[in-house]
Amino acid sequence: VFPPTRYDPADSDKPGRERWIEAILYPVFDAQGKIREVVLVLEDVSASKIAEREMRRTAFQLEILYGLTAAIGRSDCIEQIYDAALDSLMKAMEAERAAILLSSGDGTSRFKAWRGLSSTYRERIEKHPAWPQDETFARPMLAPDVGAEPGWGNFQAQLQEENIGALALFPLISHGQAMGCLAVYYSSPHAFEAESVQLGQAIAQHVAVALQRRIAEGQLKESRDQLSVILGGIAEGITVQSPGGQVIFANEIEARLIGYGSVDDLMSTPTAQSMQNFRFF
Repeated sequence: VFPPTRYDPADSDKPGRERWIEAILYPVFDAQGKIREVVLVLEDVSASKIAEREMRRTAFQLEILYGLTAAIGRSDCIEQIYDAALDSLMKAMEAERAAILLSSGDGTSRFKAWRGLSSTYRERIEKHPAWPQDETFARPMLAPDVGAEPGWGNFQAQLQEENIGALALFPLISHGQAMGCLAVYYSSPHAFEAESVQLGQAIAQHVAVALQRRIAEGQLKESRDQLSVILGGIAEGITVQSPGGQVIFANEIEARLIGYGSVDDLMSTPTAQSMQNFRFF
């Protein structure tokens, strides 16, 4: 039995159809036990080979996304999310270099993390945003051969100096708007398969959600710190609640008044449970 071999049907009546052929040889012996002839049986195993490949591809995609989700869940800071995003993206896209850029308040982008990019290149590219911040539902930008792409004319000098022959940008979408992008780079022209582009988009979606949540948490902590400074010297107990009733700030005096040893103890306790410390008349 010969192993399945891919057959190129370019000269057949069905060009472009992928086919795998398995060959089996059956010897036919004469009365003296010598091989008289050989029967060749060809079997089309295309369906099973294609299904096997699709299963491997799906398993690879799930492995990438599960690993990214787990790494984000373990992260203690936003820099660890950056690292997890770059690791997953480079593995998924088989890329040599990668970066994360986030939009800044002045309409440009800033590199937040990168692999294999020079400081000169980063400084030049940061002057230009990949997408306007108010652009909704931005789609990936693919450049299989940047030298042949007229749309990259303004960046040709920088790309050549950085030895970039192909690149792809995946937008980070938050609330329907682009907050930045994930980027992958190749030293030579590179053909982007539809499956890898879809996986890159999925990674960007995961990362965008994680970054937005971490940024919101940072902003909330900053607001709490500001409230703590403003209200820290007041002798009365004070709490601040969200419209849904969740306690988002309390000072030390309030925590002690309702029976908690610290503000952290109060903040980590569900509001409904804290209310059990009160008796209403």
